[in-house]
Amino acid sequence: MRILIVDDDTSVIQTLLATLKTLPGHDVRVATTGEKALSNAAAMGGVDLLITDVVMEPMDGFTLRDEVLARYRHARVILISGYDLSEYPEQTQNYQLLQKPFDPPTLVAAVQREFAAIAPSSPAPVAARAAATPAGIPQPRAVPAGQAAVRATGAPVAVGSSAQPRAVATAVPAGQPRAVAVAATPRAVPNSAQAVATPAVVAAPATAPGAGEGLIGQTIGSYQIVSYLGEGRVGAAYAAVQTSINRPVGLKVLDPERAQDESTKARFIADARAKAHVQHPAILAVFEAGESGGRIFYAREYVDGQSMAEVAASRQALEEKVALKVMRVVAEGFVYLTSHNIPHRPLDATKIFIGMDGQPRLANLAVQVADEVLTTEQQIQRLWQVMIQVVPGAQILSPPLNALLSRMAHAPTSGLNAWGQVIQAVKALEPKVVPVEAARISAQDQAAIKAVETARKQQKRSFWINVISLTTLFSIVVFIAVKKFIIGNERSVQKMVKVTAGSYELFGGKQVVIERDFWMDKYEVTWGQYARFLEYLEKNPTADQDFRHPRMPRHLTHDNEDAKIYAARAKAGKPARGVPIDLNSPVITVTWWDAYAYAKWLGAQTGTERDLPTADEWEVAASGNKGAKFPWATDDSTGINTSADHDPKRLAPPNKDGWKGNVDGYNFWSSVDALKDDRSPTGIFGLGGNVSEWTSTWTPDNRFPVVKGGSYMSKPQPISYRLENHDPGKGEDWLGFRTISRTPPPDAE
Repeated sequence: MRILIVDDDTSVIQTLLATLKTLPGHDVRVATTGEKALSNAAAMGGVDLLITDVVMEPMDGFTLRDEVLARYRHARVILISGYDLSEYPEQTQNYQLLQKPFDPPTLVAAVQREFAAIAPSSPAPVAARAAATPAGIPQPRAVPAGQAAVRATGAPVAVGSSAQPRAVATAVPAGQPRAVAVAATPRAVPNSAQAVATPAVVAAPATAPGAGEGLIGQTIGSYQIVSYLGEGRVGAAYAAVQTSINRPVGLKVLDPERAQDESTKARFIADARAKAHVQHPAILAVFEAGESGGRIFYAREYVDGQSMAEVAASRQALEEKVALKVMRVVAEGFVYLTSHNIPHRPLDATKIFIGMDGQPRLANLAVQVADEVLTTEQQIQRLWQVMIQVVPGAQILSPPLNALLSRMAHAPTSGLNAWGQVIQAVKALEPKVVPVEAARISAQDQAAIKAVETARKQQKRSFWINVISLTTLFSIVVFIAVKKFIIGNERSVQKMVKVTAGSYELFGGKQVVIERDFWMDKYEVTWGQYARFLEYLEKNPTADQDFRHPRMPRHLTHDNEDAKIYAARAKAGKPARGVPIDLNSPVITVTWWDAYAYAKWLGAQTGTERDLPTADEWEVAASGNKGAKFPWATDDSTGINTSADHDPKRLAPPNKDGWKGNVDGYNFWSSVDALKDDRSPTGIFGLGGNVSEWTSTWTPDNRFPVVKGGSYMSKPQPISYRLENHDPGKGEDWLGFRTISRTPPPDAE
């Protein structure tokens, strides 16, 4: 049976894959976009069962379903969504619709119902197609033969020389994969940088069609080769999967003829070992080097994205904010290489990538011995040579960025002679979330003043009446501005409540023994508190390493762009995504890794070690010794911020009552101290609603951290409720956290 899973949330895909593994004997493919799904369907020779999310961009699930059914009329379809689709009865009738989140048994039952309905005469898979690709492995995009450019595996692949510019990437919800943010803008060299000649740094030798494809489907060591990517200096590059852990990798295989030369073979292995010692989130990691069946190889991270060579070859132009991000990542990578005295190859356009997650990455340039050694100034000029080919022309480029590129072009004489200086220069240009106008009189205030002036002219009242009116209005404006931008909107809610050691009987008869006293945050961590952590990281760029969890993926950082946006909006008191937010709102969109790092940072600031609570500690804090089903100890949840009046489609105030809902008073999140009914017997607020919370407890297989508590999107959840399948690297706007201390903290009540 051929099953195609489509969702732009990779964590959902992984959950679906894990569930479908309980139904062996099927060819399962995945995709994160409708376009990729149709491509995979063709590669499979058809589709028997399509499982697709509905809300996706640019092709939604309804459109994808119609396209699939037009091509494969016997296909069955299961729709999934995290949104209320009751307003689309015509689109959903006659199809199974699963509401996220759903449990594995629900999915299995839905799939089995579709299997039962599939006619025996359904088209069989095409026997002649290539060996099946392991589920979940991102596939290289098919590109026409022509000009060569290099993918994230570091080897050239064909790119059409007449490729059309791509559209500007659109915004997507937080946590979802993003397209590379490029604009279809013709490039021109900025005037201030034209004095320096631009060498051709994107050219690469063309690869003969069909070369190296003989290994597709074969296994080398523990790696099954999926597709051929191109030819490098000493061997071929492939997309593969490490079958033991189902991990996509880039596999570099030494050319068999070159492998006969012992010195070439030794150099290949030595360089791979040098790369494996590199550990930096901006640089692609090398996992393993070895020999199997006479093949010499090494495996490294696979990035599904574009190199700067591909961007330049297709005549695309990076948005300015993306260009700044690329420059910063490259500079940070070279700071690491130079500070650790790691020999490395020179930089060129084939060694910088932008993944589908929108994050730039630097190829692993480490070698045992460098054949060519450039000065820092020369390397900075190399970066300029790359950037000048992928940024818009001088007539579009902002003067500050134009000036920075000019300084990079003249690095030996402009004083820009260190990578740290490049980082600081880029940071100075990075766009701020809150515009300068935020400190000025608001548009509403300006409209009010204008209205008063108009009234004066129309009514021709006396001079003194108008003076008094304007003076009063101005005083109000000044008061609002002072309150908003000087006094601020943050309340003092950083308090901790003591929970005494002992034996506790919880809901359902569960017994928990707490061996030592602990103190838990009285309220969920707020944006006001978390913003100080972000400010600290901004002022101390290298401090990110001090608070990282040992298991945190190396390519991730705590420089969370979504969190920065929310924090800035909260500070300004302006809505985020159309929803009111201030510094007393719970912090959201943070990953588990971010929450852990914040706790460690706060511990360092307060002098008392902080952590996330365990699931048992959380339940004890929610229950005390009452053994109640809910933290508020009654069945009445009208005063708790739950889904009772949550409407994700209503983002603007519908009536004079403003933003409040009809039951608990809030459509989305509330301030952490807003609802006094959501109070546990231990005196801790918000454990039952508002936002769910990360804990330090992980599932037995160490794959997922446990999430506790209900939220404004969920029904009232019992204290025993656990969410055990949420990706630790995925923040949500319904998910926050709080911290605990196991020693008396200075902010204890």
